[in-house]
Amino acid sequence: MSLYALDRHKRACRMLGYTLTVGDDPGAWVSLAAALFVRLTPQERAGLAYAALSTIEPDAREAVFSAAQWGDVES
Repeated sequence: MSLYALDRHKRACRMLGYTLTVGDDPGAWVSLAAALFVRLTPQERAGLAYAALSTIEPDAREAVFSAAQWGDVES
């Protein structure tokens, strides 16, 4: 991986690892989103979103979409 992966992909993966380590901090996820925006193409981000969203239940998926799209966070 270290020989063939693009530097921007390695950096994005490293940031994901950091965020998962401190996952209870909402600010870490916001920072991850910023890093992914800078490091990945729109197609790469869409693929990552698809992969993650396809693993969760429909109600949770809808809540995540609503939070991302509209800033609505359910209590």
